[in-house]
Amino acid sequence: MSIASRGATMAVDWEQRVDFSRLRKHRLERAKATLRDSDLGALLLFDPNNLRYVTSTAIGTWERDKNIRFALVFRDDDPILWDFGSAARHHQLYCLWLPESSWRAWVPPMRGAMPDSTGVPDSLADLVPGVPEERIAQEAALLVARADVREELGRLRAHLEQAQDLLHQGEAVGRRLDFLCQELNREANTLCSKSADIELTRIGLSLKAVIEQFREQIQNIE
Repeated sequence: MSIASRGATMAVDWEQRVDFSRLRKHRLERAKATLRDSDLGALLLFDPNNLRYVTSTAIGTWERDKNIRFALVFRDDDPILWDFGSAARHHQLYCLWLPESSWRAWVPPMRGAMPDSTGVPDSLADLVPGVPEERIAQEAALLVARADVREELGRLRAHLEQAQDLLHQGEAVGRRLDFLCQELNREANTLCSKSADIELTRIGLSLKAVIEQFREQIQNIE
């Protein structure tokens, strides 16, 4: 995007400058996408830099050494930020890029300033909502699906059988074998990405090496 007034940092109504709305959406979606690609169901954040990245909120530099704010980031749902009562109210009124339910007030222990006798430190865990049973079942099903490699093994066998059939034919099969190498490599990559076991990863990498050797050999076949 080109900005007519170079060096301008303040938003105005008479020209397009930094698109902060797009920036907020991009940062949050990037965090969610990374979370979806991981084995985690959610992230609990305390670092003020991370809080600002996913919620686009800040309450001053004095917060940086106190861990008084925290946020829970989900794969698909809107994040939840716990903040001072006045700050949470400010977010509800002026930070409209997330729903009002994302901004919640609480009393922080201020790294020991609130002693255990006040009950504040113990109440911290109660603020984080319990994980619904449906979400647990969903995450368990996802983990099972990621660990199941039967389809990949079945396709590997089918591709190998087809390659053997082609090698027994008395005609030009070079291009078809090259295509099969691409499919074999695709399945080997999927095996490696799904693997949570060192031995399976080793087998997948060895398979990729053999497929590459096979691909080099068929370059001499018409």
